[in-house]
Amino acid sequence: MAARFVSCGFRVQVHDSREAAAVAFVDHYGGTAAKSLPDALHEVDAVVTMLPTGADVRKVMLGADGVAEHFSRGGIAIARHGLEQDASC
Repeated sequence: MAARFVSCGFRVQVHDSREAAAVAFVDHYGGTAAKSLPDALHEVDAVVTMLPTGADVRKVMLGADGVAEHFSRGGIAIARHGLEQDASC
């Protein structure tokens, strides 16, 4: 999804807990690798997460140094995660 945003001309800042993954994405598709989640949220209008589990989403969105703490008021946040077998709504 992030690669598609880049190809459509959007400014994309990539952050991954594995810095090498973010750098590899940027090398292949473009965009900018952010050193931290707060850096990735600087001066953006929208954030899209693609994480393995709901617990990961909660941590990134609501945890210390997370989206809720650093994201601009009025911005759009879209959180996606894989389906967990024991997930509940």
